[in-house]
Amino acid sequence: MTASQVNSDYYMFTDSVTKELHYKAKRAAATSCTVLITGESGTGKSKIAKFIHDNGLRRERPFVTVNCSAIPSNLLESELFGYLPGAFTGANKTGKKGLVESADGGTLFLDEIGDVPLELQGKFLELLQNHTFIPVGGLKKCDVDVQIIAATNVDLKTRISEKSFREDLYYRLHVVECIMPPLRERRQDLKALIDFFIERFSIKYGLMKHISDEAVHLLLDYDWPGNIRELENVIERVVILSREECITISDFPLHMSEPTIATLDFEETGFPKLDEYLEKQEKQLILKAFNRLGSSYKVADTLGISQSRATRLYKKYKEKP
Repeated sequence: MTASQVNSDYYMFTDSVTKELHYKAKRAAATSCTVLITGESGTGKSKIAKFIHDNGLRRERPFVTVNCSAIPSNLLESELFGYLPGAFTGANKTGKKGLVESADGGTLFLDEIGDVPLELQGKFLELLQNHTFIPVGGLKKCDVDVQIIAATNVDLKTRISEKSFREDLYYRLHVVECIMPPLRERRQDLKALIDFFIERFSIKYGLMKHISDEAVHLLLDYDWPGNIRELENVIERVVILSREECITISDFPLHMSEPTIATLDFEETGFPKLDEYLEKQEKQLILKAFNRLGSSYKVADTLGISQSRATRLYKKYKEKP
Protein backbone atom coordinates (compact mmCIF):
# COMPACT_ATOMS: atom_id res chain seq x y z
CA MET A 1 0.00 0.00 0.00
CA THR A 2 1.26 3.46 -0.90
CA ALA A 3 0.55 6.91 0.53
CA SER A 4 -1.81 7.65 -2.36
CA GLN A 5 -3.91 4.61 -1.39
CA VAL A 6 -4.47 5.82 2.18
CA ASN A 7 -7.85 7.53 2.54
CA SER A 8 -7.23 11.06 3.82
CA ASP A 9 -10.24 11.01 6.14
CA TYR A 10 -10.29 7.40 7.35
CA TYR A 11 -6.67 6.31 7.41
CA MET A 12 -7.36 3.75 10.15
CA PHE A 13 -8.60 1.31 7.47
CA THR A 14 -5.39 0.28 5.79
CA ASP A 15 -4.53 -3.37 6.35
CA SER A 16 -5.86 -6.86 7.02
CA VAL A 17 -6.00 -6.23 10.79
CA THR A 18 -8.86 -3.81 10.23
CA LYS A 19 -10.99 -5.76 7.73
CA GLU A 20 -13.37 -6.95 10.45
CA LEU A 21 -13.41 -3.46 11.97
CA HIS A 22 -14.37 -1.96 8.61
CA TYR A 23 -17.16 -4.54 8.17
CA LYS A 24 -18.61 -3.79 11.61
CA ALA A 25 -18.48 -0.04 11.00
CA LYS A 26 -20.30 -0.37 7.67
CA ARG A 27 -22.99 -2.58 9.20
CA ALA A 28 -23.46 -0.21 12.14
CA ALA A 29 -23.78 2.71 9.72
CA ALA A 30 -26.52 0.89 7.81
CA THR A 31 -28.64 0.14 10.87
CA SER A 32 -28.26 3.15 13.23
CA CYS A 33 -27.52 0.76 16.11
CA THR A 34 -25.61 1.75 19.24
CA VAL A 35 -21.83 1.37 18.85
CA LEU A 36 -19.08 1.11 21.46
CA ILE A 37 -15.58 1.93 20.19
CA THR A 38 -12.73 0.79 22.43
CA GLY A 39 -8.97 1.09 22.18
CA GLU A 40 -5.93 3.00 23.40
CA SER A 41 -5.65 6.77 23.11
CA GLY A 42 -4.62 7.94 19.67
CA THR A 43 -5.84 4.90 17.72
CA GLY A 44 -8.50 6.81 15.77
CA LYS A 45 -11.71 6.21 17.72
CA SER A 46 -13.18 9.58 16.74
CA LYS A 47 -12.26 8.88 13.10
CA ILE A 48 -14.26 5.66 13.02
CA ALA A 49 -17.21 7.36 14.75
CA LYS A 50 -17.26 9.96 11.98
CA PHE A 51 -16.89 7.20 9.37
CA ILE A 52 -20.02 5.48 10.72
CA HIS A 53 -21.96 8.75 10.58
CA ASP A 54 -20.74 9.73 7.10
CA ASN A 55 -21.57 6.31 5.66
CA GLY A 56 -24.92 5.89 7.39
CA LEU A 57 -28.55 6.84 7.15
CA ARG A 58 -27.96 10.09 9.05
CA ARG A 59 -25.08 11.51 6.99
CA GLU A 60 -27.04 14.69 6.15
CA ARG A 61 -27.98 15.28 9.78
CA PRO A 62 -25.90 16.66 12.70
CA PHE A 63 -22.85 14.86 14.10
CA VAL A 64 -22.46 16.11 17.68
CA THR A 65 -19.38 15.22 19.72
CA VAL A 66 -19.37 15.30 23.51
CA ASN A 67 -16.06 14.75 25.32
CA CYS A 68 -17.37 13.48 28.64
CA SER A 69 -14.00 13.93 30.35
CA ALA A 70 -13.55 17.54 29.21
CA ILE A 71 -16.77 18.92 30.70
CA PRO A 72 -16.76 19.43 34.51
CA SER A 73 -18.99 16.85 36.18
CA ASN A 74 -21.19 19.55 37.74
CA LEU A 75 -21.92 20.97 34.26
CA LEU A 76 -22.16 17.76 32.28
CA GLU A 77 -25.86 17.13 32.91
CA SER A 78 -26.99 20.61 31.88
CA GLU A 79 -24.65 20.67 28.85
CA LEU A 80 -25.97 17.36 27.59
CA PHE A 81 -29.63 17.49 28.49
CA GLY A 82 -30.21 21.25 28.65
CA TYR A 83 -32.20 23.05 31.30
CA LEU A 84 -35.42 24.98 31.82
CA PRO A 85 -35.63 28.68 32.81
CA GLY A 86 -34.69 29.17 36.46
CA ALA A 87 -33.43 25.60 36.84
CA PHE A 88 -30.51 26.74 38.99
CA THR A 89 -28.73 29.88 40.13
CA GLY A 90 -27.05 31.57 37.19
CA ALA A 91 -29.11 29.71 34.59
CA ASN A 92 -30.12 31.51 31.40
CA LYS A 93 -33.54 33.09 31.85
CA THR A 94 -34.79 31.46 28.66
CA GLY A 95 -33.31 28.04 29.40
CA LYS A 96 -30.89 26.22 27.14
CA LYS A 97 -31.06 23.41 24.63
CA GLY A 98 -28.62 20.60 25.38
CA LEU A 99 -26.23 18.76 23.08
CA VAL A 100 -28.48 15.70 23.02
CA GLU A 101 -31.33 17.74 21.54
CA SER A 102 -28.91 19.41 19.12
CA ALA A 103 -28.11 15.95 17.71
CA ASP A 104 -31.79 15.12 17.06
CA GLY A 105 -32.08 13.23 13.79
CA GLY A 106 -28.33 12.69 13.63
CA THR A 107 -25.51 11.08 15.60
CA LEU A 108 -24.43 11.71 19.18
CA PHE A 109 -20.80 10.74 19.77
CA LEU A 110 -20.06 10.29 23.48
CA ASP A 111 -16.27 10.27 23.72
CA GLU A 112 -14.64 9.08 26.97
CA ILE A 113 -17.91 7.50 28.14
CA GLY A 114 -16.02 5.75 30.95
CA ASP A 115 -15.55 9.11 32.71
CA VAL A 116 -19.27 9.85 33.12
CA PRO A 117 -20.03 10.25 36.86
CA LEU A 118 -21.95 7.33 38.34
CA GLU A 119 -24.80 9.59 39.45
CA LEU A 120 -25.47 10.62 35.83
CA GLN A 121 -25.27 7.18 34.28
CA GLY A 122 -28.97 6.53 34.92
CA LYS A 123 -29.87 9.40 32.57
CA PHE A 124 -27.59 7.96 29.91
CA LEU A 125 -29.27 4.57 30.36
CA GLU A 126 -32.70 6.21 29.89
CA LEU A 127 -31.44 7.88 26.71
CA LEU A 128 -30.15 4.58 25.32
CA GLN A 129 -33.16 2.50 26.29
CA ASN A 130 -36.02 4.82 25.42
CA HIS A 131 -34.44 7.71 23.50
CA THR A 132 -35.93 10.08 26.07
CA PHE A 133 -34.45 12.53 28.56
CA ILE A 134 -35.56 15.10 31.10
CA PRO A 135 -33.90 18.56 31.02
CA VAL A 136 -32.47 19.89 34.27
CA GLY A 137 -35.31 21.48 36.23
CA GLY A 138 -37.96 19.69 34.17
CA LEU A 139 -40.50 16.98 34.88
CA LYS A 140 -41.65 16.02 31.40
CA LYS A 141 -39.70 13.57 29.25
CA CYS A 142 -38.52 14.75 25.85
CA ASP A 143 -38.17 12.41 22.87
CA VAL A 144 -35.06 12.45 20.70
CA ASP A 145 -34.03 10.47 17.62
CA VAL A 146 -30.28 9.86 17.67
CA GLN A 147 -27.79 7.15 16.87
CA ILE A 148 -25.47 6.86 19.83
CA ILE A 149 -21.79 6.06 19.39
CA ALA A 150 -19.64 5.88 22.52
CA ALA A 151 -15.87 5.55 22.86
CA THR A 152 -13.48 4.82 25.69
CA ASN A 153 -9.82 3.99 26.29
CA VAL A 154 -10.52 2.41 29.68
CA ASP A 155 -11.66 -1.13 30.49
CA LEU A 156 -15.34 -0.71 31.34
CA LYS A 157 -15.52 -4.19 32.86
CA THR A 158 -12.86 -3.13 35.35
CA ARG A 159 -14.88 0.01 36.10
CA ILE A 160 -17.93 -2.21 36.68
CA SER A 161 -15.99 -4.35 39.17
CA GLU A 162 -14.88 -1.15 40.91
CA LYS A 163 -18.56 -0.08 41.16
CA SER A 164 -17.86 3.09 39.16
CA PHE A 165 -19.71 2.09 36.00
CA ARG A 166 -23.19 0.58 35.69
CA GLU A 167 -23.33 -2.92 34.26
CA ASP A 168 -26.72 -2.34 32.65
CA LEU A 169 -25.38 0.77 30.89
CA TYR A 170 -22.41 -1.22 29.62
CA TYR A 171 -24.63 -3.83 28.00
CA ARG A 172 -26.83 -1.16 26.44
CA LEU A 173 -23.72 0.39 24.90
CA HIS A 174 -22.25 -2.96 23.88
CA VAL A 175 -24.50 -3.71 20.88
CA VAL A 176 -21.71 -3.51 18.31
CA GLU A 177 -18.15 -3.15 19.60
CA CYS A 178 -15.41 -1.81 17.35
CA ILE A 179 -11.98 -2.52 18.85
CA MET A 180 -9.27 -0.19 17.54
CA PRO A 181 -5.90 -1.97 17.33
CA PRO A 182 -2.81 -0.09 18.57
CA LEU A 183 -0.33 1.03 15.94
CA ARG A 184 2.32 -1.43 17.18
CA GLU A 185 0.00 -4.24 16.00
CA ARG A 186 -0.32 -2.65 12.54
CA ARG A 187 3.28 -2.77 11.34
CA GLN A 188 2.16 -3.39 7.74
CA ASP A 189 0.51 0.05 7.79
CA LEU A 190 3.42 2.09 9.07
CA LYS A 191 5.31 2.77 5.84
CA ALA A 192 2.15 3.86 4.03
CA LEU A 193 1.12 6.08 6.94
CA ILE A 194 4.59 7.64 7.19
CA ASP A 195 4.53 8.52 3.48
CA PHE A 196 0.94 9.75 3.75
CA PHE A 197 1.68 12.18 6.60
CA ILE A 198 4.90 13.44 5.00
CA GLU A 199 2.98 14.18 1.81
CA ARG A 200 0.09 15.78 3.70
CA PHE A 201 2.26 18.14 5.76
CA SER A 202 4.64 18.92 2.87
CA ILE A 203 1.63 20.15 0.91
CA LYS A 204 0.16 21.95 3.92
CA TYR A 205 3.35 23.93 4.62
CA GLY A 206 4.53 24.33 1.02
CA LEU A 207 7.64 22.21 1.53
CA MET A 208 9.26 19.43 -0.50
CA LYS A 209 10.24 16.76 2.02
CA HIS A 210 11.07 13.07 1.75
CA ILE A 211 12.48 10.59 4.26
CA SER A 212 15.65 8.49 4.25
CA ASP A 213 15.53 4.69 4.41
CA GLU A 214 17.40 4.75 7.74
CA ALA A 215 14.81 7.10 9.24
CA VAL A 216 11.98 4.88 7.99
CA HIS A 217 13.59 1.89 9.72
CA LEU A 218 13.83 3.92 12.92
CA LEU A 219 10.10 4.63 12.78
CA LEU A 220 9.28 1.01 11.96
CA ASP A 221 11.19 -0.17 15.04
CA TYR A 222 9.62 2.38 17.41
CA ASP A 223 6.82 1.19 19.71
CA TRP A 224 4.43 4.19 19.17
CA PRO A 225 2.82 4.40 22.63
CA GLY A 226 0.75 7.37 21.42
CA ASN A 227 -0.40 5.44 18.34
CA ILE A 228 -1.48 7.22 15.12
CA ARG A 229 -1.85 10.56 16.92
CA GLU A 230 1.81 10.40 18.00
CA LEU A 231 2.93 9.38 14.50
CA GLU A 232 1.01 12.27 12.96
CA ASN A 233 2.46 14.80 15.42
CA VAL A 234 6.03 13.50 15.03
CA ILE A 235 5.87 13.65 11.24
CA GLU A 236 4.37 17.15 11.26
CA ARG A 237 7.15 18.34 13.59
CA VAL A 238 10.02 16.93 11.50
CA VAL A 239 8.52 18.20 8.23
CA ILE A 240 8.51 21.71 9.72
CA LEU A 241 11.85 21.62 11.55
CA SER A 242 14.15 19.48 9.38
CA ARG A 243 16.81 21.67 7.76
CA GLU A 244 17.17 19.63 4.57
CA GLU A 245 14.68 18.25 2.08
CA CYS A 246 15.58 14.73 3.17
CA ILE A 247 14.42 13.87 6.69
CA THR A 248 17.05 11.80 8.53
CA ILE A 249 17.39 10.01 11.86
CA SER A 250 18.94 13.11 13.43
CA ASP A 251 15.69 15.02 12.89
CA PHE A 252 13.79 12.76 15.32
CA PRO A 253 13.78 12.90 19.15
CA LEU A 254 16.61 10.96 20.81
CA HIS A 255 14.27 8.73 22.83
CA MET A 256 12.99 7.17 19.61
CA SER A 257 16.38 5.64 18.88
CA GLU A 258 16.89 4.06 22.33
CA PRO A 259 17.51 0.32 21.97
CA THR A 260 14.77 -2.11 23.00
CA ILE A 261 14.72 -5.86 23.49
CA ALA A 262 13.57 -6.25 19.89
CA THR A 263 16.40 -4.17 18.41
CA LEU A 264 19.44 -5.10 20.52
CA ASP A 265 22.06 -6.94 18.41
CA PHE A 266 24.26 -8.97 20.71
CA GLU A 267 26.45 -10.12 17.82
CA GLU A 268 27.68 -6.56 17.37
CA THR A 269 27.53 -5.19 20.91
CA GLY A 270 28.57 -8.25 22.86
CA PHE A 271 26.65 -9.74 25.76
CA PRO A 272 25.96 -7.41 28.71
CA LYS A 273 25.99 -8.43 32.36
CA LEU A 274 22.67 -10.13 33.05
CA ASP A 275 21.66 -8.04 36.07
CA GLU A 276 22.53 -4.79 34.29
CA TYR A 277 20.59 -5.86 31.20
CA LEU A 278 17.51 -6.93 33.17
CA GLU A 279 17.51 -3.70 35.19
CA LYS A 280 17.75 -1.65 32.01
CA GLN A 281 14.81 -3.47 30.44
CA GLU A 282 12.81 -3.23 33.68
CA LYS A 283 13.39 0.52 33.79
CA GLN A 284 12.30 0.92 30.17
CA LEU A 285 9.18 -1.18 30.72
CA ILE A 286 8.13 0.61 33.92
CA LEU A 287 8.64 4.12 32.55
CA LYS A 288 6.85 3.31 29.28
CA ALA A 289 3.97 1.70 31.15
CA PHE A 290 3.49 4.74 33.40
CA ASN A 291 3.79 7.09 30.44
CA ARG A 292 1.13 5.17 28.53
CA LEU A 293 -1.26 4.10 31.31
CA GLY A 294 -0.91 7.03 33.69
CA SER A 295 -1.61 5.40 37.06
CA SER A 296 0.03 2.85 39.37
CA TYR A 297 -3.24 0.89 39.50
CA LYS A 298 -3.38 0.43 35.71
CA VAL A 299 0.35 -0.35 35.49
CA ALA A 300 0.11 -2.95 38.25
CA ASP A 301 -2.93 -4.58 36.65
CA THR A 302 -1.36 -4.64 33.18
CA LEU A 303 2.06 -5.94 34.28
CA GLY A 304 0.67 -8.39 36.85
CA ILE A 305 2.44 -6.90 39.86
CA SER A 306 1.25 -5.25 43.07
CA GLN A 307 0.41 -1.56 43.06
CA SER A 308 2.99 -0.89 45.78
CA ARG A 309 5.69 -2.56 43.70
CA ALA A 310 4.71 -0.55 40.62
CA THR A 311 4.91 2.69 42.62
CA ARG A 312 8.26 1.73 44.17
CA LEU A 313 9.82 0.86 40.80
CA TYR A 314 8.53 4.06 39.22
CA LYS A 315 10.08 6.19 41.97
CA LYS A 316 13.34 4.26 41.63
CA TYR A 317 13.70 4.65 37.88
CA LYS A 318 12.22 8.12 37.55
CA GLU A 319 15.04 9.50 39.68
CA LYS A 320 17.77 7.21 38.31
CA PRO A 321 19.66 8.41 35.22
